[in-house]
Amino acid sequence: MELEKQYFFTKDFIQSPKGGIITFKTKPYNHQLQCLAKYGDREYFALLADMGTGKTWIIINNYAYLFARGKVVNMLVVAPNGVQWNWAQNEIPLHLPEKVSPFIMWAGYSGAMNKGDKDKLNALFDVRARINNNINMGKILCVNWESLSNKKGCELINNFLSMSDKNMIVLDESDYCKSPTAKRTKFVMEIAKRARYKRIMTGTPITNSPFDAWTQFNFLNENILGAPSFIAFKCRYGVFLPQNNPLVQAIKAKSRSRQALVQATKDGHPVYKNLDHLQGLIKPFSFRVLKEDCLDLPPKIYKNIYIELTKKQRVAYDIAKKEGIIQLDNDSVPILNKIAILTKLCQMTGNNVITPDGINNKIDLENNPKLEKCIELVQQFLSLNKQIIIWARYRHEILDIVEALGKIHVPTSVYFGGVSETDKRGAINEFQLGTTKVFVANQQSGGTGITLTKASIVIYYSNSFSLHDRLQSEDRCHRIGQTDNKVIYINLLAKDTVDESIQRCLDNKLDVASAITHFKSLI
Repeated sequence: MELEKQYFFTKDFIQSPKGGIITFKTKPYNHQLQCLAKYGDREYFALLADMGTGKTWIIINNYAYLFARGKVVNMLVVAPNGVQWNWAQNEIPLHLPEKVSPFIMWAGYSGAMNKGDKDKLNALFDVRARINNNINMGKILCVNWESLSNKKGCELINNFLSMSDKNMIVLDESDYCKSPTAKRTKFVMEIAKRARYKRIMTGTPITNSPFDAWTQFNFLNENILGAPSFIAFKCRYGVFLPQNNPLVQAIKAKSRSRQALVQATKDGHPVYKNLDHLQGLIKPFSFRVLKEDCLDLPPKIYKNIYIELTKKQRVAYDIAKKEGIIQLDNDSVPILNKIAILTKLCQMTGNNVITPDGINNKIDLENNPKLEKCIELVQQFLSLNKQIIIWARYRHEILDIVEALGKIHVPTSVYFGGVSETDKRGAINEFQLGTTKVFVANQQSGGTGITLTKASIVIYYSNSFSLHDRLQSEDRCHRIGQTDNKVIYINLLAKDTVDESIQRCLDNKLDVASAITHFKSLI
């Protein structure tokens, strides 16, 4: 097709509504051009490129292309919380071609917005803008996944999609809606009918099981997977325990409902079947590219640093592990189940333990070897003029780190659930500009969708149980824009503790929660 040749060989775009060539605003990589040439005109496709390979660039320019051709007017982007602002305030202004941008407005949305955000949102629904310009003005609304689970967000999205019959819907990190019964998933399936053009984008479409593919590809088109229902889909690709299995019977008796449990090998790996067939169904509708195939990115270098617990920490840890009891100075608190024990042990390696009443207790009031080693590493790398990301799972760990950095006067950005959306955006900008030298965050809040390419040192103070969180957080800096000759990832592991078990699972690309479910010993 002539247009595809023009895309690939000239790196030009398409004629604007008033004539002339629309060129890309930012220089594309070859794999980005190949994706546009192959899939740009399709009504639906899955962009399954590795994290950091420029998926956002592809979607923005694909929308601009379809808008210029009169195929699409409005685009809805659903992204992880905080990432919608990255779309609206950074990526769209950066990549949207200049000859298209005067005809397109965009805004981000979340439950909490400042006046500027509200003004931009209101402007999207101002019909006078279209009348005054005498064109069918294109509009982009970027929302977070949480918006799909509350009444106000759903109303806003419905109103936005009602403004045009030429809509495009993009699901950024589409694996956020992999559960068919989730409220957000049901709403996604409803609005899918109101868009001719649909795209999903994720580097990790299947993190736990092949069942994760069901809702993501059904959103694109219900005929792709060729199964009439989710149950039929699971039966096609899962190997299940028989209903007379004692474990199935025990769970069935407790829940009073039929149970379908996937079989597991002796080492805890779930058993599936027909995966080549599933791959064959997905492949024609997917663009897949790996980092090593398309980017001249620096290598990832991993290093484990082991830390000895203090005597007080070791005693408290061993009691919790062996007896399921949190032993405090003046009291003891029983831990109820295996996952709760695992969680408490993780907290203890960072010198914290949170009791059921929500109170955080320091195990050793005088020493915290993990924190001390973390600060030592920060000082070492700052002396080499490096910028650093520190990932920590728990809020109290983040606060401990920030307090310690403050004592040595290190400019720090902070990003976690307790930080406002405005401050989160400011934290990213300050770090990328070099105003702050250390970025402290937890993987669940900051591990997805944001760009932190100024960092070439990443310290994992603690890990979550999620392989998805680990993979996503690693690639906040290992992506397009990274210029250092290597990215170093340092795991701080308390010796002879659950830290080591969790790290082994993540190294072997196992989800810790899944390993627990399948009775793999971690503690």
